[in-house]
Amino acid sequence: MNPSVATLIGDDINKLLSSFQAIKKSNADGTPPTKHEAMSIVKIVNEVTLTFECNPNIFPDPFKAEVFVRVQGTDVDVSSQCMLPKLIEGIKEVRKAGVERQQQNQTA
Repeated sequence: MNPSVATLIGDDINKLLSSFQAIKKSNADGTPPTKHEAMSIVKIVNEVTLTFECNPNIFPDPFKAEVFVRVQGTDVDVSSQCMLPKLIEGIKEVRKAGVERQQQNQTA
């Protein structure tokens, strides 16, 4: 995955985290919870489709949230789940590696 795709996915994950914050705030205020839209991210990279799905309404907080992950290509179709914090960590690593690669290319 390239850093620009990781950035786009990271932006969508930030929206999901905002939903968790809104849910937590409404629970603390004692107001009835409002339904928040489930995150569904679909990105196509080099003929491989990456799908990430998470529903903030069914997990108590983002640290316990699970994300459904699917990788589809002409020769592969793999589905799994991961914890949201691990996905965030992986996205950050891809972005960091991309920045480091750009810096190396500029000094070369």
